[in-house]
Amino acid sequence: MLSAAISGAYAQSVQRIAAIVNDDVISAYDLQTRMEMVLFSTQLSDTVEVRQRISPQILRTLIDERLQLQESEKRNISVSQGDIRNATEMIEQQNNIPKGTLDEFLKKNGVQKEAVISQIRANIAWSKLMGRRLRPRITIGEDEIDEALDRLKSRQGQTEYRLGEIALAGDSPD
Repeated sequence: MLSAAISGAYAQSVQRIAAIVNDDVISAYDLQTRMEMVLFSTQLSDTVEVRQRISPQILRTLIDERLQLQESEKRNISVSQGDIRNATEMIEQQNNIPKGTLDEFLKKNGVQKEAVISQIRANIAWSKLMGRRLRPRITIGEDEIDEALDRLKSRQGQTEYRLGEIALAGDSPD
């Protein structure tokens, strides 16, 4: 009997609404699965304090993604299974995961595939939308191409570094 009560309480907490974005619901389950993904990918400690600290940031990201998807859908931009397959292959390659084994890798590490696919879908849709909206406004002249080629030739043989940064917004300096 106690087991049924615990399982019922868990089901209620998972089905709880975390946010409503226009007519789209983000459930506590969506938030929880994304949190698992973030904890795994950032290798943060899985403690109550860490979860409480990153939860608002993750929820904001989920809300932003839903808004991006809604705007993309409004402008008839779709994300195909081929787009998602290409993105997952790129993730496998970047993380030295054997091709076609991302699902197994995620399951082994306690990450829900739906959380990853949801994020991939939103990123692809937004990239397509931005490309469609910005590409017509960009013009590159022959002189700019020549200048870029000259710069590349002048640096040939020199050591280059590719830097990247991930910034996580914080609510307080703590």
